[in-house]
Amino acid sequence: MTIVDIDTIDLRFFNAVRTNKQEIYDPAGHGDNFLTAYNAWAWTGDAQRDRIAKHDVNAWMNDILGIPPGQGSRIKTILLNATWRGICHDWTSHVWGRTSFKLDAFANAAGLGLDEVSARDRTLGPCRR
Repeated sequence: MTIVDIDTIDLRFFNAVRTNKQEIYDPAGHGDNFLTAYNAWAWTGDAQRDRIAKHDVNAWMNDILGIPPGQGSRIKTILLNATWRGICHDWTSHVWGRTSFKLDAFANAAGLGLDEVSARDRTLGPCRR
């Protein structure tokens, strides 16, 4: 590990290193909120999941998990769809994925029933032809 005087380093080097630094003081984004909900959903039992899904998911996510109001229904759409739940979990399992995760885009795709398109190849790497 090298300790560098921040006033004397090259700006390009600073920007390259700084963009990879996790900001612990940033507010939680959509990817962080989804991952929190996914982990809580995975740790609950089947009976409790059914009860949460039938009742007010927004209240559960807002009161228990601290997820802002309005995101609960979109996260519920993803959590109830097994294909998209797995894809979104894979996407948000690393820092870049959490910061680039857009809840509206994934919830819309899950709500449209595009499972046959996404289930064909669940890799997040380059397209295979």
